[in-house]
Amino acid sequence: MTGRTDQHGNSRSHTDIPESPIYVTMKDQFMSNWGTAAGLTNRLVVLCETWMVGAAVARRATDREEMSRITITSHRPAHHFQTLYSWTDSLTWTAHDPAGTGPSAA
Repeated sequence: MTGRTDQHGNSRSHTDIPESPIYVTMKDQFMSNWGTAAGLTNRLVVLCETWMVGAAVARRATDREEMSRITITSHRPAHHFQTLYSWTDSLTWTAHDPAGTGPSAA
């Protein structure tokens, strides 16, 4: 970490995102432009262990109306101007998944 991460695990720098085999990224319309992300786009990054888990996370994200620009990659997300990066692991992100589309459903 470069020391730019706030108390909630958010950072303006893409280099602060932890290493992961797979990254699912998405624009979080709900969290953008307020709070820590005031004036910024909030880019949520879900850290996944496998492509299969990444695909399950991406499917879940497409069902959420506040998520857009969903991508799956094995490369750390690139820097985007005026962006706040937030990240979590796949188990945390899908923990409250009533549709049953979380990683274990893959």
